[in-house]
Amino acid sequence: MKITIINGHPGPDPERFDAALTSLAERWLDRSHTVTSFVLRDLDIRACVGCWSCWWKTPGLCAVADDTHAMRSKILHADLLLLASPLIVGFPSALLKTAIDKMIPLFHPYIQLEHGECVHSMRYDRYPSLATFLEPGPLDGPEDLEIVHRYFERFAVHFRARVVGQVTPLDSFDSLVRDTDLLAGEAA
Repeated sequence: MKITIINGHPGPDPERFDAALTSLAERWLDRSHTVTSFVLRDLDIRACVGCWSCWWKTPGLCAVADDTHAMRSKILHADLLLLASPLIVGFPSALLKTAIDKMIPLFHPYIQLEHGECVHSMRYDRYPSLATFLEPGPLDGPEDLEIVHRYFERFAVHFRARVVGQVTPLDSFDSLVRDTDLLAGEAA
């Protein structure tokens, strides 16, 4: 199974967060999965400027040349996409949100109605399943975490993905690793 990790920790002091993600990646590697990681703070990620070039001038390609081109390719070829971020003022980092915004070229500009909701038409036949790794801040409570989980569940609807896991650094990774193994069995 191919897994792509998007690490949205902006710093400072990302060591503990990064170590937890590395531990999770190692568990997947031990189970013969392929893992690709992107550490957003080390990449050139520019904001979407809303030019619509990815829909009209260069369909499927962002006109803003940055490191998200390689990232989108790995996302499309993955079976699982893990979005990881600390919560900052109760929400994922702006860095992760910027990277998510840059996924819009993965869809057509056309809108269709699905389950009573307007969503963009799919550009590709399949998209990866989705999991999140979120680290609450010192003032974030269960309600904040639930709001962010619901945000990612809504993102999954529009991304045509199913959410297969939502964990924090305080959780055991056992359930996410087990769910990944089940997902790999379904794909086989």
